[in-house]
Amino acid sequence: MTFVSNIITSLINQLDNYDEGIRSEDEGDCDGFGFFEYHFEDDDEEDCLSSNSSHDDDDEQEGSDGEEDISMAEGEASPHANNTNPSGETPNTAPSMPFSVKKILRDGLIYAGFTDERIDRCGEKRNIDRFKAHNGVCPETLVLFVGDLFKKHPSLKYKDVFMTIYWLKTYSIAHVMAATWGRCEEYINPVLEDYIAKFASLKEGKIRMDRFEDETIIVFSIDACHFMVEEFALSPSTRWYDFKKGGAGLKYEVALSIHTNEIIWIRGPLSASVHDISMFRGCTTEQKKQKKIDKNAFIFHIPPGKKGVGDSGCKYEVSFIIVSSFTSFDCFSYLNVLPSLPTDSGEPGKIITTSKGQSVELKKWLGRVKSRQETFFSRMKSFNVLKNRFRHGKRGTKDKMERHKHCFESVAVLLAYDIEVNPFFEV
Repeated sequence: MTFVSNIITSLINQLDNYDEGIRSEDEGDCDGFGFFEYHFEDDDEEDCLSSNSSHDDDDEQEGSDGEEDISMAEGEASPHANNTNPSGETPNTAPSMPFSVKKILRDGLIYAGFTDERIDRCGEKRNIDRFKAHNGVCPETLVLFVGDLFKKHPSLKYKDVFMTIYWLKTYSIAHVMAATWGRCEEYINPVLEDYIAKFASLKEGKIRMDRFEDETIIVFSIDACHFMVEEFALSPSTRWYDFKKGGAGLKYEVALSIHTNEIIWIRGPLSASVHDISMFRGCTTEQKKQKKIDKNAFIFHIPPGKKGVGDSGCKYEVSFIIVSSFTSFDCFSYLNVLPSLPTDSGEPGKIITTSKGQSVELKKWLGRVKSRQETFFSRMKSFNVLKNRFRHGKRGTKDKMERHKHCFESVAVLLAYDIEVNPFFEV
């Protein structure tokens, strides 16, 4: 009890002294409450008083300094600023060639919004995965593509090439692109339209039919693919109807080389209601009777003596000859007996399809060839511009089809380079 009473007495005495000198400016005593004491150094106290007395002046000065700091920050390292580019070269111009995989990878990631610190912190696999998520293909593919692109169109701007590839992959609206790429909508839209047409122009040297020099007969696979578009309001018709998607659509035809990793043919767009075999022939049965045949059809470009593999879209009901099944399968052993193979293909002289009477081994091989074709279409639709419903082309039907065609051909060209780096499975 004595100890407690002594503490209480001490606290009362300190409280009594509070008014007499604890906060007295004359005595300068700051000892306060004993164990609650708080001491100021003379210099610190003077600085605090000086800061409080000149608060307005400091605000004005700090405001000017802040503006200076912001302007410096804006000019330093923003990956999407109009006056910079990842490699520190002349803004948005073509860098010196040849391009390296390391440079393309880093520039693509920085343009997508990743900093140098984040790029260096991650492993190579993570960086490549991020690169492909924004550009659709790997850096090795873009090294080949960008090199050929700048050889044909040297006036293109480096950053805008990446912006166009990014748009093909993500199919973002212009308002989102403006935030990501630091350009206004009035700049972005015409650049995309122009660059996509230039991308598509590379197809002339990359996708061609003059590559069959050996004696192999079955040399290509062919199929058609549907893509969704918005309604053709200026030319409404049931011919645009895509029964697979339940809306308006366009159709393209693609042929791949079976024994090499090459695209040999692309054609389109046609309205989605056109049958695959009619597209291949260049006419329907009725049009053939009227001699209205499109000579641009694939059947007129197949080299003599060459044949391909098609799916059920290339069939129609015919009678066929049943032959005995072969005990073992080697596709090359069939070359001389191919015309006698049972088939219900609409064009048996040009396309072989899976049919009754064929050996199990042949059917498996045909299935792998057709699966390889579908793998290519899956790669195409990894680009959102082809996966999603196409919304561009507001100037009419012709404009919509032309712009979609350029997008399709641009993606096809990118994949023509990509399958050289990342080939299909062997059949």
